[in-house]
Amino acid sequence: MPERYPRGVSEQRAKREPIAARRWMAIGASTVVMFASYSLVVIGFGTDDYAFGGGMIGIGIGIVPVAFATLAVLSQRPRTIRTSLLASLIWFGVGAPIAVVDIPSGLVAGFGAGAVVALRRNPPDTTASRVVAVGVCTAYMLVLGLIIPAAALMVGAVLPFVGVGVADTIMEREAAARETAEDDEPARP
Repeated sequence: MPERYPRGVSEQRAKREPIAARRWMAIGASTVVMFASYSLVVIGFGTDDYAFGGGMIGIGIGIVPVAFATLAVLSQRPRTIRTSLLASLIWFGVGAPIAVVDIPSGLVAGFGAGAVVALRRNPPDTTASRVVAVGVCTAYMLVLGLIIPAAALMVGAVLPFVGVGVADTIMEREAAARETAEDDEPARP
């Protein structure tokens, strides 16, 4: 017996929706973990007490692999441990140079670059679109940090993983639009 889908829902859309729901669940849960790491690092750099600040930064950096592991596990990415360690290395390699200029922007760039690797890719998603999203998020943070620093601190805590998720959603919608356009074209003689 063929599968039945709700009225007006195509087979492709019905198959994509659980993947999208799983992606956003993974992004939501890992953003909570990332928020803890981000907050501890920002508080650590903002304090005048070196012992307290160093401890906060150390704990915040220690939570980074947990954020990426949460993202990889919940999005059902294969090779979770290796992926989360690679994402953590990328976090440091991308985020540290930018953090020299602006700490919250460096954290956003690092978490976004790690999310490019840690979040499971599905067929219409591309690495290029994710990298562009991370670049846009980082540039936005740099500009916002110059204009309204307090708002940049707040936005930076949720921006990286959500930016990568939005890029994936846009790619899925473009693929669906192309499929619809190909189906609507009349056959040529």
